[in-house]
Amino acid sequence: MDHQRLTRERVFSSAEPEPPVSVRGAIATSWKRSRLSGIQPDGFAPPYAIPDTERQHRLLRAVRPVLQRLGEQLSGCSTAVVVADARGQIIGRWVEDDQLERQLDRIMLATGFSYGEDHVGTNAIGTALEQGGSATVVGGEHFVDVLQ
Repeated sequence: MDHQRLTRERVFSSAEPEPPVSVRGAIATSWKRSRLSGIQPDGFAPPYAIPDTERQHRLLRAVRPVLQRLGEQLSGCSTAVVVADARGQIIGRWVEDDQLERQLDRIMLATGFSYGEDHVGTNAIGTALEQGGSATVVGGEHFVDVLQ
């Protein structure tokens, strides 16, 4: 069992009321929410729904100036910009790097898929929505193994 999975199991253990120092409190709290939602670390099945194109177009129109500026600033970097709605459903994705695009496709980080925490566990999109503010989730902090 890898270090991160052992750490997650320690967080769930009733013998340890406080998360280990190596785990940020927001991540430990998210792991607990993920587990309560029935998410399994070795499972991964983000649901897909046909996007509501009316709502999608309104949101994309609103963020377009920011996305254009970001696109210019990130040109040449192996970076993606993803826009999700208030439910965690991906409504847009911009990526120039072909290899990164294939990686995102493999983890279904694409238009129509939901990255709500209740569907795929701890991740920046779903956790930000749960916290009501920005979230950073790095590597082994993701609840589901495939996202690490």
